[in-house]
Amino acid sequence: LAVIAVLIALVAAPLLVLLARAQRLAMLVRTGGIEVRGYLRDRWLPWERVAVIETSDSWYWRRATRIVTVDGKRVTALITSYQFLLLRGEPYDDMARDPRVPELPTRIAIDAHRRWLRGELVG
Repeated sequence: LAVIAVLIALVAAPLLVLLARAQRLAMLVRTGGIEVRGYLRDRWLPWERVAVIETSDSWYWRRATRIVTVDGKRVTALITSYQFLLLRGEPYDDMARDPRVPELPTRIAIDAHRRWLRGELVG
């Protein structure tokens, strides 16, 4: 019985940690850059390091916001993927079904990046 309890604790503890971290998933667009909070890692990307913002072509994380840095690294904001549409409070409509249309978080990030490129945002 004690062995079973230890095994359950070994399985449950990491799951509880991931569940707690999942509550923090976010992509925060700020005047100085983008903060991407993930399950295991948080990333701060100042606008100077952002080359382009695009939609992910990953099968599972489809339509998520992907930030490509000037050195070619790719950071995907998981919370912006199609699976989290209702969790973000966005309606499921015809635009949600069209894969050519970026999700709202991606459009917001692209707009902020363009504004930074024009010099409208001061970090």
